Amino acid sequence: MRLADLTALPVRSFNTLLVQKIMRTPGTISSWRTRLTIETLVAAISFLAIAAMAVYLWIFPRGLGNNVAQAAPYLMAVLLVPSFRNLVEYHSELLYATGRTVRRMVNLVIAGVIKVALLAVVFITSTDVAYWAPLLNGVYLALYAASFTLTYSALRHETGRVI
Repeated sequence: MRLADLTALPVRSFNTLLVQKIMRTPGTISSWRTRLTIETLVAAISFLAIAAMAVYLWIFPRGLGNNVAQAAPYLMAVLLVPSFRNLVEYHSELLYATGRTVRRMVNLVIAGVIKVALLAVVFITSTDVAYWAPLLNGVYLALYAASFTLTYSALRHETGRVI
């Protein structure tokens, strides 16, 4: 998961810039085309970052240290995790940028509960990493779907915030 966290670095920088833009110009994300384009870019950058890391570790298994070398063979099994994870973080930033911090907190609590429940099911089923590693893609897809639904339903409603 630490490797997946590395993919978030460029996305977090982008999120910061986007939050500033939305706070200055709230209409920045008013169209669905813009929203989906941004989501596609976040997912693509995240995917490319983890794929590049997987290729690097395939060529140089100990390139990031002996501890990481043990996890390197499973990196290809979790290629979608960073994309979904970074999209959930992006949704959180959208809510912050539009003045919906309480809704942001509620969404993150709901995502946390879903994540714990799904991970419990996965790990109760098997503790073999070769079995559960690919299932993490589905866990994070479910988190993304919940976040997408909760975030965009919140963005439909006015906040009463004066900008």
